[in-house]
Amino acid sequence: MTLREILKKQLERDYQRVPKKIWNQNNLEMIWNKEEKLYIGKDAKGNEWISSIQHTTVPIFSVTCTNKIRKGNAEVDCGAINFVDIFEKDVILCRKCKKDFPVKLVIPKSSAAYKILVNLDK
Repeated sequence: MTLREILKKQLERDYQRVPKKIWNQNNLEMIWNKEEKLYIGKDAKGNEWISSIQHTTVPIFSVTCTNKIRKGNAEVDCGAINFVDIFEKDVILCRKCKKDFPVKLVIPKSSAAYKILVNLDK
């Protein structure tokens, strides 16, 4: 069994055991969204806040969507935050604009995540 297979099983177990509610640093209640695999909460102003799973041995990174979307007469960056685990390859689907966008994780060689990445298929 490769490290990739072991960690994928671990991540699935971690997703199954997440608390259904957490509170962020601003004491905002956030609810687990099983489909998107993230926590979502709205503050008093209606702003949406998201958070990834907190306690897992599998590295998860936040990436910003680079797709162009229309806002009125202007074309702007989508800019939605998406979470991507270390297994993702090249392209992911944005949770907001629902379009694929390219992802290239740049992980410092000195980090624990880099050591995992280089050993995934061994």
